[in-house]
Amino acid sequence: MQLTHQLDLFPECRVTLLLFKDVKNAGDLRKKAMEGAIDGALINPKVISEALKKFGISANDTSILIVYIEEGEKQINQEDLISQVEGHQVSLKNLPDITNITEVKKDEKPVCKPRSLGFEDATEDQREYRERECGDRPQTFDPSA
Repeated sequence: MQLTHQLDLFPECRVTLLLFKDVKNAGDLRKKAMEGAIDGALINPKVISEALKKFGISANDTSILIVYIEEGEKQINQEDLISQVEGHQVSLKNLPDITNITEVKKDEKPVCKPRSLGFEDATEDQREYRERECGDRPQTFDPSA
């Protein structure tokens, strides 16, 4: 029902995704997140791209994607987090049924950006870095993986 992934560039970090539908207390969850009582990002999966441009969710959202990162020994109490949501946790395989994947792909930007090296020939070095580190293409999330 969840997806946890170790980050390649930061192997000491893990990102976890939890998906809920039929949520009845999105307004309360938004308030808790703004107060810092929820240690994670609350995203409306129907409009993921828009949720990343503004602050997470609105009071009348009925689907919520919770994303949180754990680093090293720092642990998030997942059971406590789940218990705060008045809704049904569902498998991330249901994400394509909830969100508009076409819109997400349209708004997708490359995750990896070239670094600034400070050399006169930095353009060539940046291109090589991008090809080596990023595969010279945007990284995408596949919920079925």
